[in-house]
Amino acid sequence: MVTTAQVAFSVALGVVTLAVSVFALYVVSTTMWGNRWFRRR
Repeated sequence: MVTTAQVAFSVALGVVTLAVSVFALYVVSTTMWGNRWFRRR
């Protein structure tokens, strides 16, 4: 049986996971296209 607290927790966890994924993707893209890292070689 699923309680309201479990549903709320699952939704919150999903939102946080999504936010972290988007942020990580943003950081990776800005790092790569900022051409500061790939210049050293």
